[in-house]
Amino acid sequence: MNYNVITPTYDNVQALRELWKKVFMDTDDFLDIFFEKCFLPSRSKCIIVDNRAVAMLYWLDCSCKGEKIAYIYAVATDERFRKKGLSTLLIDQTHRELSENGYAYSVLVPSSPSLFSFYEKKGYKNLTYINSEAIVKDECSYGIKLLPISFEEYCEKRRKLLMASYIEYGAEFNALLPHLYNFSQGDGFILAYRKEGSLLFCPELLGEIDNTSAILSALDCEKGILRHSSGDKPFSMYCKLTERELELPIYFGFALD
Repeated sequence: MNYNVITPTYDNVQALRELWKKVFMDTDDFLDIFFEKCFLPSRSKCIIVDNRAVAMLYWLDCSCKGEKIAYIYAVATDERFRKKGLSTLLIDQTHRELSENGYAYSVLVPSSPSLFSFYEKKGYKNLTYINSEAIVKDECSYGIKLLPISFEEYCEKRRKLLMASYIEYGAEFNALLPHLYNFSQGDGFILAYRKEGSLLFCPELLGEIDNTSAILSALDCEKGILRHSSGDKPFSMYCKLTERELELPIYFGFALD
């Protein structure tokens, strides 16, 4: 069977949502926000079989040092159609289109260790690294104050803390983030976070703090995962789409996970 990669229309959104929920199990609330704030047919590819989406791919615009970057996101294939090369079809056609439209490279964040090998075969190389720290509430860890700040304030402070080359998010990405995270500042640091009951997920912690478990006490959480701005754990990968020499960023913060 021949599979055709197409640019979806808004008529395909329901089929795309159904595949997304089947593969990633995200909520309708999240999908409502994504398809309202981020989705553009021109930044999407999919394969339709019998009016059902069986494979899909999206990208969000980013930049670094004036270079156009595509953050490839939510690459998915229906379980019944895996091992047929559909992801390769989507990625290859997307790369060609991105290159034709002046993108310097694409970036993505593999969701599991095995996917690093998969994307390496598609031409991707490790780009940035993080320190992902599991923390547990320590009853002795008190004394820090966290002040809520707006997303706009967070972005301004973030720019000042990120002195090195980093990936900047585009308008759609920035429109989505305030719906997913809260933002706070402490003495010498800022963080973005999401609480799920007594669990804390912090996709970005920038600045200096001596005792990260104190963040749990300040936010009334028992356990958490914090990502620091530097470390040795592979985080993102890139694929170059131009022949020009590029200055690659050393930091890419949020992933939509």
